[in-house]
Amino acid sequence: MRRRLLSPRRVATATLALALPAAAAAQATLPINVPLKCEDGITRTITRCATNARGGEVCAWREEKNGQLIVERFNVRGQMDGWLMMCQVPPATAAPAASTAPPAPAARPAAAPPPVTGPAAVPLNPPYLAGFPEVSTVRREIAGTDPADGLARQIATLNYLPRLITRMQMAPGRPANSTTPDEQRLMATYAAASAQLSQLYAKTATPAQAQEVHRTIRDQLAKLADQATADRVRILYGGSVKPDNIAALMAEEDVDGGLVGGASLSAESFIRIVQLGLKAD
Repeated sequence: MRRRLLSPRRVATATLALALPAAAAAQATLPINVPLKCEDGITRTITRCATNARGGEVCAWREEKNGQLIVERFNVRGQMDGWLMMCQVPPATAAPAASTAPPAPAARPAAAPPPVTGPAAVPLNPPYLAGFPEVSTVRREIAGTDPADGLARQIATLNYLPRLITRMQMAPGRPANSTTPDEQRLMATYAAASAQLSQLYAKTATPAQAQEVHRTIRDQLAKLADQATADRVRILYGGSVKPDNIAALMAEEDVDGGLVGGASLSAESFIRIVQLGLKAD
């Protein structure tokens, strides 16, 4: 059975918008500082809402799981309906039955807890960056049909996240060229991780997989022109050509050569590739 080469796929980000009719434009009042138990196991607590310059309502909330804070987020009111539909206020505890016993004397107020003296977490600037995932989260949560497909999806995601940050810098009312140090740091982190994963992805193609792709290209050329033309076209392999894989690649029927990249920066490495390629050809 011939093995199938999965090439990188585009990762599209889709936003689900809930359109409300004009008659229902007035939205229900949101519970403030009331924990909402949600179906995904997250407890969400809306901490504040305010009206922005456009007259829309913007709310902030925190997300917790097992009593531990995960992240704090904010968004316009209309974009929150998706998770609000799967959350509910926990039932109130029933009041104790009335007792005929005389009331107990009021307890003395407890002493106030000592102030926290440890270092507090420094908030990101701007705050929306708190909603962006860490590289480890992208690596852990995004998978594919096989390791190569998973790497392709992770690389595409890490390449897309800096573009989102760039778009946020074009928000109305924000000065031009106002990139903050936190934005620069996060974009650099994503770019470095993408470059590192791209190196791993380049190592995943085998000579057999390269042959399958080259065979497919040649078959398509034959359909567009004719078989004689397709056979004359030289199809080069351009994925991580090195001295230790050029011979195996050139041994494949439809691999007619290699497009050498980083390995050409070393004269010794490039000469070795040429020698092995000519020998295999």
